[in-house]
Amino acid sequence: MALSTGVVASVVIFLGVNVSSARIDQPNVILIVCDDLNRLGSGVSGEKYISAVKTPHLDAFAETATVFTRAYANVSLCSPSRASLFTGVAPQHSQFYSNTVWWRNAQLAEAGTLMDAFRAAGYRVFGTGKIMHHFRKREWDAFGFQVDYGPMVWDGTNRVALGSIPEPFRSEGPIGGSFGPLKKSATNSEALLETQWVCRSAGINRPYRYENESNRDRTPDEKSAIWAKNKIDQLATDGTDSPFFFAIGFVRPHTPLHVPARWFDLYSPDSFSLPVQRKHDRDDTYLEQQFTTLHKGFYRYQQLISSYQTEEEGLRAWIQAYLASVSAVDACIGVVVDALKSQDLWQNTILIITSDHGYQLGQKEFLFKGALWEESMRIPLLVRVPGMPVEKNHIDTPVSLIDIYPTLVELCGLTLSSSNQVKRVGVSIEPLLNPGSQEKEERMALGVMQSDVVEPLDERWMDEPFLNQHWTLRTDRWRYIRYQDGSEELYDHQTDPHEWYNLAGDLAYMEQQKELAQQLRKVLSK
Repeated sequence: MALSTGVVASVVIFLGVNVSSARIDQPNVILIVCDDLNRLGSGVSGEKYISAVKTPHLDAFAETATVFTRAYANVSLCSPSRASLFTGVAPQHSQFYSNTVWWRNAQLAEAGTLMDAFRAAGYRVFGTGKIMHHFRKREWDAFGFQVDYGPMVWDGTNRVALGSIPEPFRSEGPIGGSFGPLKKSATNSEALLETQWVCRSAGINRPYRYENESNRDRTPDEKSAIWAKNKIDQLATDGTDSPFFFAIGFVRPHTPLHVPARWFDLYSPDSFSLPVQRKHDRDDTYLEQQFTTLHKGFYRYQQLISSYQTEEEGLRAWIQAYLASVSAVDACIGVVVDALKSQDLWQNTILIITSDHGYQLGQKEFLFKGALWEESMRIPLLVRVPGMPVEKNHIDTPVSLIDIYPTLVELCGLTLSSSNQVKRVGVSIEPLLNPGSQEKEERMALGVMQSDVVEPLDERWMDEPFLNQHWTLRTDRWRYIRYQDGSEELYDHQTDPHEWYNLAGDLAYMEQQKELAQQLRKVLSK
């Protein structure tokens, strides 16, 4: 199956997508989506602001792929980010901004998913792990393992944080307040009880066995990686000409940051540099003022550093666990990539590796996702299209997850129906993959986070209630943020890549601020 658009045999309409029901010479597609993986997973040394991070499989794949060094989530939260990725419907049109069930949103339900579109085109559709935030069986012809955030510690009655985590951070619970290597250790020195672990999928706790590194159960991500490998091996030898679409979702580095000890052993607490920070960096920002209670990112940061003797000690403990989790998921990605390389499928399979959003590791005294700053929004995006030359394989043009839908539609020869009423504003990145192509219009990445306020406070936009959220616009040079209450932030990435200096309100940048505000309004009106 060489890479080409093939020959159309017939046409069907399915969930608003007009596609051929049979084609020849269509490419296969594998889409790998990680959770909370920030740009440390880009595979590019220049993107690794903690240079000690070890991602050999992503690094090797980056040499064969096009790497988008300015790729962004459209929402820095799991469910709405994944919903926009897999439906191609932007959050401002679906008004889906929270972690609620995506298919209960009328716009998203009408749109259908990438899986629907590929199946209608004659593709076989497979998946495993965390794809959409909420699992729906009908999306898949075959599915491996549903999302599982384990292993987690079990005290005999409840899931809890690891006993070695100091308070008050430990009170954040088994998911948000727990990190550390998987190990067999005493939780009660008098009773000599061993640590018990559980995994949890579809609401059911299941025992997870860990004796030592060579005598243990596989983690949920490892199980998904092995299932994917076995499926790839099967697809390579089943003799079927039908192409496939295969989505693989890995949970790490989402919390709890528990992975096998060998990944922690790669990073002693003093072996890596901390993210560069500026003292009092949050003082000229406005996110904190948008919430009646302290935002989780600020709160988690305060809980962490107050649990240790020093701020640095707390950050090093957390970042060690994050780096270990990044290396663990890198190994799982390697299982999939190596399986694909070992088969003839490597020559006719599009492979995309990305994340649902970024994650801040203490920058601006913020430890979480869910902000509109660079490190919350920025993601790895590595794209390999067989037959397309990789001459300039680092692309700095801003792109976002919403662009993946139209890109795959174009690369795989799917055709959207002219009668389709679903609005999709993503722009294919196919021209950027072609070294000889030129684009006339400047690309921008739009991001949003949900506001707690129901009524808009900014009277200028009272007649446009869909703007009642917090927005960011990332251009090649600038990041502009406009919060629901009208407060603004402006950062010049040409001189301030860390977003340390908010230029909003500075007379020297007033015209630029006004221009970006107008551009935001224009983008939101599309």
